[in-house]
Amino acid sequence: MLLGFIFQVVLITSSGVFAPGPLTASAIAMGSDEGWKAGLKMSTGHMVVEFPLILLIAANLAFFLTGSLLRDLISVVGGVLLIVLGYLMVRDTVKEGYGSNSLSNSKDSTFSKIKSPLLTGVLLSALNPYFLIWWVFVGGTLIIQALNLAGSLGIFILFVSHIWMDYFWLIILSTIAEKGRKFFSSKIYSAFLVLISLVIMFYGVKFMYSGLAPYFKLFLP
Repeated sequence: MLLGFIFQVVLITSSGVFAPGPLTASAIAMGSDEGWKAGLKMSTGHMVVEFPLILLIAANLAFFLTGSLLRDLISVVGGVLLIVLGYLMVRDTVKEGYGSNSLSNSKDSTFSKIKSPLLTGVLLSALNPYFLIWWVFVGGTLIIQALNLAGSLGIFILFVSHIWMDYFWLIILSTIAEKGRKFFSSKIYSAFLVLISLVIMFYGVKFMYSGLAPYFKLFLP
């Protein structure tokens, strides 16, 4: 069960890690100057915001989850968000190709003009409404599972299972950016995004089913 949970965390949270966005663009832009150190510092700034957020959500969920209604609601909303996110990732990848346009234009990012990768990681996390909403609803479902699995230890397992991907991906991006941008024209990244998107949508359906299944039974003979 523990390995299955870790595997699920890695797959689901990859929707935020690998999807092109402000952190991705800034890691590439700053990596051109600082190399892998930019990704390391940016990941640390991201962690400074993410870890307290997870603890805050976990503390509130542990307090309010006295019944199943809120848990089921979070599962359904989180499932919907995953399906929508997966669809948008597929649509944008097929339509524009993240392997070329969105990453090669990373220097246009406003935050890439900030000289401190650490501060950039903090700001792009704390001021990103999508990041906050994702952790409340999609991440909230994982947090519930973590609490049910092993209490506070489950939250630690959840965090460790996720945070290494942030460090790995941003360090890889900044390292490659230092070597040259032509790598990002590869179609392999686009195919990878489509595959991740389909997996994310699968878990979205699974989350929705887990939240709605108890109420379907009420209407069955």
